[in-house]
Amino acid sequence: MNYDKWVKRLESQVGSTISASGSIYAIRKHLFVPISDPAQADDFAISARVVTQGYRVVFESEAISYEDPPISSRLEFWRKVRVANQSIHGILNLKQALCPWHHGFYAIELHSHKVLRYSVPFFLFIAFAANVVLALESGFYKLLLLGELLSYGIALIGYKLRYHKWGRIKLFYGPLHFCLANTAAFLGVLSLLRGGRITIR
Repeated sequence: MNYDKWVKRLESQVGSTISASGSIYAIRKHLFVPISDPAQADDFAISARVVTQGYRVVFESEAISYEDPPISSRLEFWRKVRVANQSIHGILNLKQALCPWHHGFYAIELHSHKVLRYSVPFFLFIAFAANVVLALESGFYKLLLLGELLSYGIALIGYKLRYHKWGRIKLFYGPLHFCLANTAAFLGVLSLLRGGRITIR
């Protein structure tokens, strides 16, 4: 969450942050565009349309909201799957915002923050497969492959220790969070490709 807020702050400094935070945001009344498709992330869909009308979406670091922590890691994981599915639905319903000729740097932010973000798990599959092939002929790629396997192994240990105090150590939590976030993104994209529409909040 701290990283996400940092990114939003930087995005605001160069133009607009990519989307509002679902827990707290405000827009001018005349800029509100009703969202007809309930299968998209409404906080993104509504705030992105502010930018497409020529206005900015800015991050206010002094605004405060409180959210209940997830009841379980399992529910948080499936929430991330839902967010991925709904975010991509939102992008597909706002294709014109992806064009830099029409929406400038915001379109580049959208590609970077949303499109590439949900493409990461596919890049990870390609990188791992390429590393396996290259490791057959190169000592350097053998070391890289060992590093990949070690990282995924640490994530697996972190998963096993998730209810133990050792599971809170960043050495285990960092790789675990990275793997879970990208697994959720992968399943979200996969559910979309299979025609899945998630309309619950």
